[in-house]
Amino acid sequence: MSLLAVLVFVAVDCRRLSKLDKLDNVLAETSKLLDQLKREVIVEDEEECADTKKNCDKMRERIESNGHDWATECSKSFILDNCRKSCDKCDDSTSNTPAPSNTQAPTVSQNPTDPSGRTPPAGWTRPSGGTNPTGNPGGSGGSGGSSGGSETCDNEGAAPALPSGFEECSESNKGHCECGDSCGFKTYVFQSNGETRCFTIYRPPGLDQQLPVLLNSQCYGQDRLSGLLMVNARNDENKAAKRYGYARIGLSSPDGHWEFGNDGIVNDQTPMPCSESDSKDAAYVNKVFEFINANPAIFKVDKIYTAGFSQNSMFSAYIAFCHSDKVVGVWQGGSGLALTSQTDLNLPAMQAHCTASMFKEHEKDCDVQPDACPGCKYWPIYPCYDARKPMINCIADYKNDYIANSRENPLTSTAENMYEAMVNEGHDARLLRFKESDDTTIPGGHKDPQNTVYWQMGCWGMTEKCTETCETSFIECVRGKSSTGTRKEKAEAFNDCIDENTFKDLAGCDSTCSPTYDMLIESEEPTTKILSHDIFGANNEGSHSKPSSSKCTIPQ
Repeated sequence: MSLLAVLVFVAVDCRRLSKLDKLDNVLAETSKLLDQLKREVIVEDEEECADTKKNCDKMRERIESNGHDWATECSKSFILDNCRKSCDKCDDSTSNTPAPSNTQAPTVSQNPTDPSGRTPPAGWTRPSGGTNPTGNPGGSGGSGGSSGGSETCDNEGAAPALPSGFEECSESNKGHCECGDSCGFKTYVFQSNGETRCFTIYRPPGLDQQLPVLLNSQCYGQDRLSGLLMVNARNDENKAAKRYGYARIGLSSPDGHWEFGNDGIVNDQTPMPCSESDSKDAAYVNKVFEFINANPAIFKVDKIYTAGFSQNSMFSAYIAFCHSDKVVGVWQGGSGLALTSQTDLNLPAMQAHCTASMFKEHEKDCDVQPDACPGCKYWPIYPCYDARKPMINCIADYKNDYIANSRENPLTSTAENMYEAMVNEGHDARLLRFKESDDTTIPGGHKDPQNTVYWQMGCWGMTEKCTETCETSFIECVRGKSSTGTRKEKAEAFNDCIDENTFKDLAGCDSTCSPTYDMLIESEEPTTKILSHDIFGANNEGSHSKPSSSKCTIPQ
């Protein structure tokens, strides 16, 4: 029935009613018809809605990994025009589904505004995933759990034991934190140094065995789920966790930066300032390890890895060496070890040249102040010898990364510095230095290499290494897709071939095997590759002798 027909019918029928009844019935009939028409439009939109760019998922992962909110970025015309489906904009209208009658919206402590910036009517509350009361962007909102909410959560595994002081995140205890509640994701909160701290875990559903643990540091996210890539299982990081069989724990800070030990002063007398009195974030990390250690049936407490980029890479090394009895491998992307003696290298917060407190007071002018960094020699930590085992450290950067390296002197490199210190202390360092591609399609700079998670799996050797047969068929797959393409297209071909749906059908390949070095260089080949122990993958060496070049020993 057309809208005009309904209105005519209602107008004729209404002659027998009072004026008030007339108005009520007209509004009711019109609203009913409009609802029906809107549902038809929504169904049509959903059938036709699609992304016009094939890499919208990648774009989303990159945006969220940099601590930005995907839902907010979707308001930009370029992204919305190309990624309508990924932006969940197939239906821009408000859902017709009423809230359950027993659901009460959380109270907001300050007058909110709706997403358009208008002052809303009394009683309006902010929807989850929007801007939180502190003004920081929230999670991406409504993106669901693994596979966009379609995956069932019948087997999330046993609930972890909660040590004293730990609680599962909820509206009543979350403080500034966002609570992960999608399939496989849980956030836990506790008090440390008088403030609420939290971490979020992704335990892939269906994996109920003991799992290795990857600690991902991301201070810039300020505990937001989107910044930690803890909203859903669609990104490469969480897909890798499910595929290779490990738990991801996202670490963050409400401050937007990490506090390192001893006010940033590291030297031969204090090479590893790891005590809780040195840093509130050292205390925070200790609590995370307390949680892991309380759950040996869920986590492999002696098979822990740390990873991060830039400042988060420095913190990952700090965690690893402060907990070297538990951590077996580190990924340092876009950083390494800063030396005070290298005056042509200036990190963003002047680390190694200024204490943290001096930088906070004087910012970039701190290095000209008296006693800018008394006794400083290294930053963030010096990797002392460990008699129990050598630490694996995969150190990766681009040579034109002028945050981690000197612009003036190509020999000044935090990556090279850390590699040398690791070798001097008997550790297993793998130096992987890349350059921008000759065709400029991979520009390099302050970024991780292409297909980072697979470099991590291969370098650490978290699972069994892929066979030679698999290696051969995989290389054929990549080259078959990119024989005449750009360097970027070759990296994309690598990603296509290593995708589990393709990879499992390649000759000799098991989807859980760790890629070999020869497989990885089909994505992008480092111009500098040095393996201090001639190993790429797992190292089961165990106890080893102390080199004569060693300056210190980690207490047992």
